[in-house]
Amino acid sequence: QTTWGERVLARLRVQGDESTIDAGCGTGRLTAQLMARLPHGRLIAIDRSWNMLLTARANLRPEFGRRIAYVRVD
Repeated sequence: QTTWGERVLARLRVQGDESTIDAGCGTGRLTAQLMARLPHGRLIAIDRSWNMLLTARANLRPEFGRRIAYVRVD
């Protein structure tokens, strides 16, 4: 899934200040790659698993701080 997601990100054109959603963020690996391209942007990381959201937050918060919100959605 990471390889597929990286191909999608490679096609994505951004200015760097967008607000976006990552539906099914998992551990946040692709979320980090997207956020690196949004230095002035914000993101809502969504997953149905609290464990995945907790892992994503632990992985992402040191670098991206509060520019990412984490939401559990079924």
